[in-house]
Amino acid sequence: MHKNLEFYIKQLGISDSTLLNVTKEFSGKTPFAILSEKYISKAKEELVYSDKEIKSISLELKFNELSSFTRFFKKHTGISPQEYRKQYQIKTD
Repeated sequence: MHKNLEFYIKQLGISDSTLLNVTKEFSGKTPFAILSEKYISKAKEELVYSDKEIKSISLELKFNELSSFTRFFKKHTGISPQEYRKQYQIKTD
């Protein structure tokens, strides 16, 4: 998964405005919103179903700093990754 929309624009061979128009028409969301949802979904999955350190999860999701990942996650969920894990983690014993 890539965080940068430019990657997808190049892969698809379309302009950024075309990507915006197509995603808005079919989903009602911006490309950034769709990508953010994917990242949050993957982060939640890792936090719930793995024992990986949160820093490792943030690096896997291409965040250079744990603080950036934490801010991003909290902005989209209302709670920190640590709090989310405490509330929802399934123990893998």
